[in-house]
Amino acid sequence: PIYNVKGVEKLTFIESLTKWNLYVNIKNSQEYWDDIYTKNRPDEVSWFQKEPTISLNLIQRLSNNKAQIIDVGGGASVLADCLLKRGYSNVAVLDISKKAIDHAKIRLAELAVKVEWYVKDITDFI
Repeated sequence: PIYNVKGVEKLTFIESLTKWNLYVNIKNSQEYWDDIYTKNRPDEVSWFQKEPTISLNLIQRLSNNKAQIIDVGGGASVLADCLLKRGYSNVAVLDISKKAIDHAKIRLAELAVKVEWYVKDITDFI
């Protein structure tokens, strides 16, 4: 038997895999992520970065401002904002959460039209 996280429930191996798959499928759903961004502002989530310094440094070192950049899982991230400010013109953001992307579009205001937006699961995108 395998114990769950709290160590209370005994599970068979198959039962534990089934629960894990259910958990993963829920966390990979648009509904799950839309709920996160409905209940929280982008700057209230633990992964928020005021400025994505490492990503910006890598992009600037490895490309020029004509490069095509897609921020996968970028939803409410400020990476697109920062790239636009640095003169990048081929910027796209892909995220499973429409709510997260809506936050970014509102924040960017009239600059939002300079970004290609994709509300899609990355596993269905390509």
